[in-house]
Amino acid sequence: MSRILKNTISARFWVGKLVILALASAAASSCRGGGGSSSDLRFLDLEGPVRAVSWTGGCGLTSGQWDFDADGALVRGVWTVSSRDSRGRIKAASACEYDSESGEEFFNRLEFRLDRKGRLAGAVDKSEVSSFVYKFERDPEGALLEVVVRDVSDSEGYVYTYSNYLRDSLGNWTQRRFTVTRGGKLTNSGLESRNIVYFNE
Repeated sequence: MSRILKNTISARFWVGKLVILALASAAASSCRGGGGSSSDLRFLDLEGPVRAVSWTGGCGLTSGQWDFDADGALVRGVWTVSSRDSRGRIKAASACEYDSESGEEFFNRLEFRLDRKGRLAGAVDKSEVSSFVYKFERDPEGALLEVVVRDVSDSEGYVYTYSNYLRDSLGNWTQRRFTVTRGGKLTNSGLESRNIVYFNE
């Protein structure tokens, strides 16, 4: 599990990220960071009395296990919230990561850009060894259509396109199809899924 390119891609900086957040997920402690609210649910494209979500596949930025309190505040996840904006929304986060090739540990810092409704619109993932930029595109209803992921030294990057959404009775998506292209050529495709647990279940 990784928040960077779950599919195996030949370039070294992609491959070295594939196992990073599997370790960060297991090691992450409290992610509340103060001031958490239902905005934390919107940040992760969730609504309603969500207690937990397990997320696999896709571009990997938000993949992993996430837990919330009854007010919708993030309690535990794959990274630790380090700052929030004046409205209590997640602004930045950090994680201790492990490079599978070098065997070294290092810290990643993530900085987020949100849309007017508090959903992810962009992100920058910085570490001592790499820096990745994410750009999100949504439809008028807020469903994610596309994510462009690129290293700062790579002008082309990888394009994730999302479609065929399945949703539960509360409107939260539980499955969607993704394709990955680079330079217009298909490099991977598959299903991204979320197992959502509600407080009232």
